[in-house]
Amino acid sequence: MESQEVLILFALGVMLLIGLACDRIGKTTPIPRVSLLLLSGLTIGPHGLDLIPQLFIDSWFEVITGIALALIGFLIGAKLSPDVIESIGSKVLFITLGVVCFTVVIVSASLYFAGVPIVPAVLLSTVAIATAPAATMDVVEEIAADNTFSRMLLGVVAIDDALGLILFSLATAFGFSFGTGDGVGGSLLFGVWEVFGACVVGALFGGIMLQIKVPDSDVEAVQAKALGMVFLCAGAAIWMKMSYILAAIVLGFFMGRSSNECKLVAAEVKRIEWPFIIIFFILAGASLDLRALLLVGWIGPLYIISRIVSRVSGGWLGARIGGCGAKTCGWIGMSLMPQAGVAIGMALMADQQFPQYNHIILPVALGGTVFFELTGPFCTRVALRHADE
Repeated sequence: MESQEVLILFALGVMLLIGLACDRIGKTTPIPRVSLLLLSGLTIGPHGLDLIPQLFIDSWFEVITGIALALIGFLIGAKLSPDVIESIGSKVLFITLGVVCFTVVIVSASLYFAGVPIVPAVLLSTVAIATAPAATMDVVEEIAADNTFSRMLLGVVAIDDALGLILFSLATAFGFSFGTGDGVGGSLLFGVWEVFGACVVGALFGGIMLQIKVPDSDVEAVQAKALGMVFLCAGAAIWMKMSYILAAIVLGFFMGRSSNECKLVAAEVKRIEWPFIIIFFILAGASLDLRALLLVGWIGPLYIISRIVSRVSGGWLGARIGGCGAKTCGWIGMSLMPQAGVAIGMALMADQQFPQYNHIILPVALGGTVFFELTGPFCTRVALRHADE
């Protein structure tokens, strides 16, 4: 046991120092620090130099993921204050609908007409909707982007995963209707429960958070209040099998209604966020297996290309209808490329419910996630650099 503790402490120290180096490199090169952290994790992980104990990955990755994504969700929600929603709300809605609709139609149609059965084609199209909030948020913070485009981007990221979960539940019901299983109503009910239940939980804890008063000058009290409510909210959502990321976003949104207090709380969350983000992305990189890219055959590249096309074209049309400027129309889709854990979670659920397609759904989703997790942050950074109107 003592040797395991030593290995874990060494691993933590090495990862935090790697995070420091990636932060410095990211500030002086065009490469986002998120991509550097992922590549570092891939290099020192089990599929690279094998310097991170497998015990550490197995025991800590899920916990660190929950903490990091809950904090990220809260900060995204806190940025969506009523004033921001009023100024960009309709644009965010049109962009999200454009991206979601085009993703479902283009990805499913491309796969189906290329010979993939209709059920896995539709399921993979809903998996393709998911965007990685952690990677997107970190790129925004890394380059200190605070403009209309960055706020619209975070707004889209905040709600497209929710729409993706709803459409995934509908796609699951669609698959069952083809005689591949039973429980159509249960699938739909689960989707509604996971999304709308999370909104209720987030709103409930948000209301409680606003009622807990601590002196603004007491930094430690503000920090304890913020972290306590974020973790309680996320834990309650996980316990009730809801989307804890969405619950944290709603919690942050309610916090944003009190602008003065929101700034203090968000600042305290950011103070302790970065170490968790470092460990999260390095462990995520260590968990990547590049062999997944080799197992998907021709379906993988088709899935990747169709997702890119759908996000660029859907984002352009949605932004155009929403009355956005030319730069926003051209770059918003490119900024929505990152993909991570939510997509893998959907794919695992589909793999369990439709085992006859496990040679298609999970390998393609894993391969696509590896590709977009490594390249997506770079696309987001380029878009943020060029899209300010």
